[in-house]
Formats: sequence, C-alpha cells, structure tokens
Amino acid sequence: MKAARDAMTPEERVELEDLLYAVGYDDGELVPSAEIGPRMVEALTGAAQAGRRWAQWILDDNLEHGCRDAWKHWHNKEKQTRVLFGGRLVAKPALRSVRLQSPAEPGGYWQPMMYEDMTAAELHDLVRRSRTQIEAERINIATANKLLGALQITNATTVGEAMGILGVSVDAYLGNELAA
Repeated sequence: MKAARDAMTPEERVELEDLLYAVGYDDGELVPSAEIGPRMVEALTGAAQAGRRWAQWILDDNLEHGCRDAWKHWHNKEKQTRVLFGGRLVAKPALRSVRLQSPAEPGGYWQPMMYEDMTAAELHDLVRRSRTQIEAERINIATANKLLGALQITNATTVGEAMGILGVSVDAYLGNELAA
C-alpha cells in the first residue's frame, strides 16, 4: 500500500484515510477484525467503480500482498528446518525475508530467501530485525500486564470498563499523556 500512497495526492490520501476509518469503525466502535477485509474490498471496489483511481491502486497492492503472503505461508509449511534450542528441537521456517538493494528500487525491497543462500550481512540484518521485534514484544507484554493490573484492581471485565471505574483514558493509564 505504501507505493500506492506515495503516488497519491494529499486529497486522495485523505479520502483513503476516511475510507479506512469507515471500514474499521461503526459509530466510533471498532468492528470485528474478521469483517474488515470484506468491508475494505467492498469499499475500495465501490470507490474504484466510482472513478477513484487510487482505490484501484490500493486494491492491486493488497491483492499482490495477499498472494505473496499466501505463498509464504505455504512455503513456510513446506520448507522448514529444525533447530536445536534450549535442549529441544524446534521447527522453524527455512525461508526468511531479507532486504536487498536495487537501482530500480532506491529503498530496496524484501525478498524471501533460504538460510543457505544468505550472506553474513543478511544474517546480521536478520539478527538486528529480530532484536527489534523482541523489544516490541517486551513492550506489548508490559502494556498487557499493566492493563491486567487495572482489571484486577477494579474487578472489571474489560479494559474500557476498568478505565471508566478509574476515571481515566487508556492512554492516560498507560502513561501516554505524561509523554505528550
């Protein structure tokens, strides 16, 4: 979707943002994630049929990404390697994405690659990206634990209910307003 967004005018980007909001929310309430894909296809198809060229770009990008993801899912199941880790064998996909450079794509592009075809630089990049993901997961765990604490002290069923009891927003509870 990034390539399509880069080609869009500022007005078209606003239209896309409005469409994405309409797809994901009903009366300000988040719709179930299983509904978002079909709603997005319907909304983008309607916009494309109404002559909004950017909508077809987004549809094409999403179709390409979906096909690539489907292939990667299939390939990851087909091509696995077993790694001895912590005294046990763990099955891992033998295919990983690496960032390659190309004169045609100045920012580079992602290419699925088997471990046996990777260079030292590509493996170092994989380690760096994995460390970044680990840090992101640590933040997710800390966030969930903090919200679980709110549920525990309020005996609420949902985080929204707990925030109502505490009289604060989720952002305020998580400390986001302190950083602003």
